[in-house]
Amino acid sequence: MFKHKYNDEPQAGDEKRNEEKKEGAENAAPAPRPAEPAHDGPEALRELVEKNLKWSQIIYEQNRRINRKLFWSAFLGWFKFLIIVGSLILGAWYLQPYLKGLLNQYGQLMGIIGGGQSGQEAPASSVEEMMKILNLNPEQQERAKGLLK
Repeated sequence: MFKHKYNDEPQAGDEKRNEEKKEGAENAAPAPRPAEPAHDGPEALRELVEKNLKWSQIIYEQNRRINRKLFWSAFLGWFKFLIIVGSLILGAWYLQPYLKGLLNQYGQLMGIIGGGQSGQEAPASSVEEMMKILNLNPEQQERAKGLLK
């Protein structure tokens, strides 16, 4: 499965692969494998417990790393969210005077054109006020008056 720096013992699959490579290279009949010792007795049990402890330590280390990565990814996700929301709030805070100025100009322009109520024609004096707000040159003012009449 995984090879770790803590694991000094070869894995079961490694032995089989090495044997297959040797057999394939020699094209000879496979050598008989020695019989595995019976796993009876306290020594075999002690060996199995030690292997189990080594694997448990390896798995514990992997889980610690994974948990650490998950923690930091969640933390940085919230951090990014706070940066975005904070920048939006600060932007609204600092742009508020500019937005008020734009809304005032728009309100003045709409009040002049609409005469304060919908459905009414704008009086001649309001057209002159609108020309002052828009800062048009005399030629453009004449064209606009022609379009509005």
